[in-house]
Amino acid sequence: MGIKGLIPFIRENAPKAVTVDVKQANYNGRVIAIDASTCLYQFMVAIRTGTGENYSNLTNDRGETTSHLSGFLNRTLKLLEAGAKPVYVFDGKAPSLKSGELANRKARKQQALEDYEKAKDEGDADKMQKMADRSVTVTREMQEQTKKLLRLMAIPVIEAPCEAEATCAHFSKTGAAYAAATEDADALCFGAKKLIRNLFTTDAKKRPTLEVDLQRVLEQLDIDMNKFVDFCILSGCDYTDTIQKVGSITAFQLIKQHGSIETALASGIDKSRVPENFPFQEARDLFFKHEVTDVNEIDPATGKKKCDFTAYYAAKPKPDTEGLKKLMIEENQFADERITKSIERLQKLLGQGTQLAFESFFTFQAPAIAAKDKFDPFKKKDGKKRANHLGALGKAAGANPAKKRKGALTADKLEAAGENKENAGAGSSNALPSGLFKDN
Repeated sequence: MGIKGLIPFIRENAPKAVTVDVKQANYNGRVIAIDASTCLYQFMVAIRTGTGENYSNLTNDRGETTSHLSGFLNRTLKLLEAGAKPVYVFDGKAPSLKSGELANRKARKQQALEDYEKAKDEGDADKMQKMADRSVTVTREMQEQTKKLLRLMAIPVIEAPCEAEATCAHFSKTGAAYAAATEDADALCFGAKKLIRNLFTTDAKKRPTLEVDLQRVLEQLDIDMNKFVDFCILSGCDYTDTIQKVGSITAFQLIKQHGSIETALASGIDKSRVPENFPFQEARDLFFKHEVTDVNEIDPATGKKKCDFTAYYAAKPKPDTEGLKKLMIEENQFADERITKSIERLQKLLGQGTQLAFESFFTFQAPAIAAKDKFDPFKKKDGKKRANHLGALGKAAGANPAKKRKGALTADKLEAAGENKENAGAGSSNALPSGLFKDN
């Protein structure tokens, strides 16, 4: 998940930070740090055969899944053909704070398996396929096979000490890579200068490739990085449970009004709505001090920087052709002709060396975002003020709640309106849900 609702919120309220339908050719000459774990899942879902009860992954003669190998081979070749320089980053150990989210994911997969069996009994082929996708599990063996494939292809593989998207973000932040490519939006909280979503999309209309510029996000939302991280934690992240009835809009209003989570909590959020598992300070520390791969680490075998990926590709690395044939043809029964052609393409692409991106010769400065274009959570898009009920819901409320004007919005109506509009997406009513604040 990453951050609940973050990308839709940014697309709606900081559109100048988002480029839509980016082509892979745009990354010619650029190093892209790719979250391998999200790719593994995507390829397992996307590369299937059959329908209904026969809907399944590609397999070898031992019945072992090979969809991930096909996906990484083909998609990596396409990236290289576009001139991009891929670096795949694999997850290390998960932070202890994430244990709750991981348990929830496991439960959702188990539910999907049960729903699959129910759909099978009912003969619902479409639902069977949907539940099969939701129940996909990536095993340790699949990860190790993928690392082996990529290394045989001479593609850089990094094993992160912790979350892969955090190391991808670190590479982007330090300049070791142009962008972090991951489906986890929390890469922005980890400081990725650029975030790429849907890099390997197979349906550009439904899931176009997006590029998000962090600095432009902060500029158009008119907040700094500290407030952005606090906003994301309040919205809902992998490291804490969520506060009842606090979605993206409400979370942003709270941070704009109070400046930090501590102040928002101290200023009257009803503690009965705050979950017991809400270690926001620890979550904040993870975003700012996450354990990542050191970009200055020296490879003892070569005496060179392990993460100087531009230099690595410039040296024209050579794939292990015999190793690739053994892995793909002998061990996993891929067609000889297909793999041979893929190897020839790979050798040609890596033999071309690196090409600098056109933009690297120039300095491009995006125009400053005008004050009128900056997001104000207390204004509607037409410039009219949103109804602000913070005072009425908080300590300063002077109205007698027992008295109601005829036709006036009651607290129950405000709560329903606020929740329904927030669920509909960003740009909706900013009325904070009734009961969120104490009536001291």
